[in-house]
Amino acid sequence: MHATRADGSIETIEVHTAVVNAAGVWADEVRTLDEGTNPDSIRPAKGIHITVPWDKVRNDIAAVVPVPGDKRSVFVVPWGRFTFIGTTDTDYDGPVDDPQCTAEDVDYLLAAINGAVVEPLDHNDVLGTWAGLRPLVKAAPGGRTADLSRRHSVVHSTSGVVTVTGGKLTTYREMAADAIDHLMAEVLTGEAVRLTYRPTQPDPQAGPAWRRGVRPCAVAG
Repeated sequence: MHATRADGSIETIEVHTAVVNAAGVWADEVRTLDEGTNPDSIRPAKGIHITVPWDKVRNDIAAVVPVPGDKRSVFVVPWGRFTFIGTTDTDYDGPVDDPQCTAEDVDYLLAAINGAVVEPLDHNDVLGTWAGLRPLVKAAPGGRTADLSRRHSVVHSTSGVVTVTGGKLTTYREMAADAIDHLMAEVLTGEAVRLTYRPTQPDPQAGPAWRRGVRPCAVAG
């Protein structure tokens, strides 16, 4: 195919196709379609947030609040007329398509915020809730999901499908770079040249916004 560079020049690029499975908690289901058996490589961990009226907390900035009796902390984030509080970190074995917030989940977050405010909040102050699932890499059985490593894993099948699981939001760029590096080194082998972007400190003079905070590194494969 042909690509146009920023300076207007035209370059011919050799294109290879590949599949990267980054389906989160559904990644094992995708691998089952590809590999024929379920690898059982993911331990879902549920996290929920609650929404309360801002005037019940009156925080002008986001804060990190320790949870009494636990080794975790939760975020307390103002958002206009509301404040978001979360998140929890518990094992989950229900339907991954629709994780639900339980009364115990809400109690946990209320206990956390009530340890930091003057006027306690209760269930009547909760305006809304939402839940999500973390696709943690399954390790040895037992223990809390909160204590599991947030390291990510990149593997590929005999058909060449690359799967990336684990990790967390703050490492998404490293996860993406590792997945592409693995793809180029283990699947799309040959005389290809890959361009990997690794995060660096942002430079306001580095050009367009989409380029800021990355360093290109060309590697012959």
